[in-house]
This record gives sequence, structure tokens and C-alpha cells, in this order.
Amino acid sequence: MRKLERDLLELLSITAPSGQERPVAEYLIERLQKQVDRVEFDHYGNVIAQRIYGTGIGPTILLCAHMDTVWVDPAREILQDGDIWHSSVGPLGADDRAGIAIILAVLRSLARSGAFHGRIKLAFTREEEIGRIGSEQLNLAWLSGVDMSVVVDRRGSRDIVVRNSRMAFCEWSLAAYWESIGTMCGMTGWRAVEGGLSDAVTFAAYGIPSVNLSAGYEYEHTAEEYVNVRACKDTVRLIVQSLTNYTAAQQTASTVVF
Repeated sequence: MRKLERDLLELLSITAPSGQERPVAEYLIERLQKQVDRVEFDHYGNVIAQRIYGTGIGPTILLCAHMDTVWVDPAREILQDGDIWHSSVGPLGADDRAGIAIILAVLRSLARSGAFHGRIKLAFTREEEIGRIGSEQLNLAWLSGVDMSVVVDRRGSRDIVVRNSRMAFCEWSLAAYWESIGTMCGMTGWRAVEGGLSDAVTFAAYGIPSVNLSAGYEYEHTAEEYVNVRACKDTVRLIVQSLTNYTAAQQTASTVVF
């Protein structure tokens, strides 16, 4: 089994609803120890980490996904029909286990390619499903210096969420940049859209240019939920290429909040 599929299956097998994230947090601490320079729990139980890549001279990027899910039946089976995975009963929990698996794959790809120079910070947050509580507990000093946050917590396969009904997460130049990367990678249909609540709202409110990317799942929180593993892999490709090319683009990217 390929690594992304293995990670996703392991993550989906961990029961950790909002307020009970410790099992998935411990899984991440163990997994990340060999992939990053530093990983730890913060005061609220979020898992935070960082690693310097290449020369370290370049942007600081925050990658984020949340650890909690809605309630899932721990006795359910993960049914696989090619790239489409779903649950034998009730919600699958791919929101946001798929986002975590995508970020782990991005880390492996960045380490392997050697093409990104800069700093990656990671935030795997608690209690996003009940109001973004974990991301709002992140230490502002730790977030200082972040040039862009990339949240992976959006349904579908081609959405780049850059605003919601109340605020923009970034300038249009950054949204257009992400769209152009999709085209560069030969993946048609990546588009900047309006979305709802996610941890991107927290980071944008702090003045950090932010996007929230599709993580391949659909019909989240329902018995019809499924995840398309091929779409997860496409999001990995988009992020890796975007980070590799981001240094020049960061000169014009800033967040507008209104």
C-alpha cells in the first residue's frame, strides 16, 4: 500500500471526536519525530511542529489540518472501491483525516525533492468542528513571521477557498497564484471560491494570508461521506508545487480582512 493510503487508513481507524483528540495527537507526535526538527503539544493539546528545509532562507509556511471529527462508529469498516473510500455505517471521518494525510505526504515530498527552501510550521488543531477552538488557542508568538497559511480542510477536489461571506483570507494575487499552479501541474479546474468556517478564518483574522484547499472528501458529517484518494494526491501535488514556487509570489501577497 502506498504511503498516503496507509496513512489515511491508519488515521481513519483512530477514533477522536471533538474534545477527545489525544489518540490522533499521539499518533502524530510519533510519526513526526523523524520528519521535523521539533514537535510538541502546545498548552491546549494542539500538535505543533516545524522544520527548516534547504538553506532555510525563504518563506515560512504554516500547514494546518484539524484532528477532531464528528462522531464516527468505532466499529465501522472502511470500504474501498478503487480510489473511493466510504464507511460501512455512519460518517467516514475523512473531514479532516484526509487533510492530515495530505500534509504528511507533502512533508515527505518536500524532503525528497530538496526544492523548497524555507521553514514549514505545522498545526494540527483540536476542536475545529465545534468552533475553531484549537486554532484560536495557538500562541501568537509562535505564529509570528508566518508568510502564508495553507489549511487542508475543504470538501471536493478543486477548491481554493480564499474568503467567506464576511472576510477575505488573502489578496486576489495570491488566489490567482494558486489557480496558476493548478494549471502548471496540468490539473484543470482548480479555482478560487468562497467557503465557510475553517481554521483559515482564524489565521486570516490574524493578518496571515491564507487559503483552504480541497481534501478530497464529500458529504462530510453524513452517512454518505466518502473520500477520493486520487483527489488527495492531486492536492499534495498542488501544495508541493506552490511551495516550491512561492518565494517570488510572497512579495505581493497580503491579507485583506473586512
